[in-house]
Amino acid sequence: MPKQPHYKFCFGPWNLSEGQDPYGPPTRPAQSFDWKLGQLKKLGFDAMMFHDDDAVPDIDGKNAAQIRKEAKELKRKLDDAGIIAEIMAPRLWFSR
Repeated sequence: MPKQPHYKFCFGPWNLSEGQDPYGPPTRPAQSFDWKLGQLKKLGFDAMMFHDDDAVPDIDGKNAAQIRKEAKELKRKLDDAGIIAEIMAPRLWFSR
């Protein structure tokens, strides 16, 4: 009998609403990244996707040492939650 596939799923922090539709008013308070990470695991997801500025907020205004420090902090949070970073992509369509 063939082995059953084991699917793993992920999403990005932007997939959990910030509490506001881009074209409307706020509907609830925005949630923190830590809250989103907890929800991801609770819902059975295994990984999270990131843009560079999702992983290190305000990345454009930080130097290399600050970016490395915050990236290591994120890695520690993910490891502690049992979550992997599935992909890290640059946000190419705009710069903050």
